[in-house]
This record gives sequence, structure tokens and C-alpha cells, in this order.
Amino acid sequence: MTTQSSFLIRCWLDLDAGGAAKIYSIQHVQTGAEFRAHDLDEIVRWMQAENVRFAAQASEGQAPQEKEASE
Repeated sequence: MTTQSSFLIRCWLDLDAGGAAKIYSIQHVQTGAEFRAHDLDEIVRWMQAENVRFAAQASEGQAPQEKEASE
């Protein structure tokens, strides 16, 4: 089974810190689940886990459930 998910990624830069301080926010479009982190590796791990969760729910015929945002 192949599923496709869409994600919206936002990045906030702290210009007063020379752009060094970043916060990334990602939202899974189909479920509305959100996650925030300071590291892109964390964002990628969350995205992979969310994709697996979404695919599992879809294969079981369940409506995808929104997951609480965390940081």
C-alpha cells in the first residue's frame, strides 16, 4: 500500500540573534497534527512517524486522528 501525505513547514528566524535561533513548525495537512522543534532532524523524525501513523489508520479504515502539538 502506498500513501501520500502533505506537510506544511514553517521556519522562524531570530534576526536579533543573527538568524542563528530557529524554530521549525510542521503541520500534517490531512490530520492537522503539528510539531515544533529547533532541529530539522527532529522534524524529519516526526514527519516519518506521522506518515506511518497516518498510513496505519488509513489501512484500518479509520479516520485519521489529530495528534496534540508538542515541542
